[in-house]
Amino acid sequence: MADEIAEQLIAAEKLEDAAKRLEDVLASHEDPGLRLRLASILFRSGKLGDALVHARRSAEVESEHRAEAVLLAAFCLRSLKRYRESAKMYLSYAEQFPDSPSLRLSRFSAALCLEELDDWRGAIEIYEQISDDEAEFRRAICLERSGRPDESAQIFEGFLERFAESPEMLKVRFRLGSMRMRQGRIDEAIRHLAETVRLGGDTFIGQLATQLIEKARAKAADTARKLKSYS
Repeated sequence: MADEIAEQLIAAEKLEDAAKRLEDVLASHEDPGLRLRLASILFRSGKLGDALVHARRSAEVESEHRAEAVLLAAFCLRSLKRYRESAKMYLSYAEQFPDSPSLRLSRFSAALCLEELDDWRGAIEIYEQISDDEAEFRRAICLERSGRPDESAQIFEGFLERFAESPEMLKVRFRLGSMRMRQGRIDEAIRHLAETVRLGGDTFIGQLATQLIEKARAKAADTARKLKSYS
């Protein structure tokens, strides 16, 4: 049950006073809901360490607030750049609450934490389980960064057919164009980069793609000249 005085203080943006009020209430009797509320206030105030302590305490008690407390604790750890601990807590959440609407969020967040640790294999395994457009895009990125560009390109190529309407399509086309250009597959590079320009227009990625197309065409022309000279 919410504490009316604390809620009034929160509404007035008096977060320190609200936190003090909840601390006083909790000193007299334990309440996981109020402790979670205190944790959220502390998080909003930038006191991540304190927020983590209270979120964890709330999560230790079996209550209707436990799932939310675990998520907040995981987010606090991520915000503190304690990525390994955060990933473990997100995955623990997924195991404990498999029917939660936040299941996908918890897994995806765990994978992002593993990316921060350059744990490409761990992140890839999680993205494979999720297998939606955003996860497939991240999986391809992880494969590329882990030194497996051919597998990454395969994922990106498959993405074009599986997720034609995805908002990630712009970045996928740009990635493919850049990769093909580095591989010397100029015609493919230009095709993907031209599609990037079509999708991105005057966006930053669209402008980068335009520049790469010019470089690709110049490279193709130079190669043609050298071949002609050689012949």
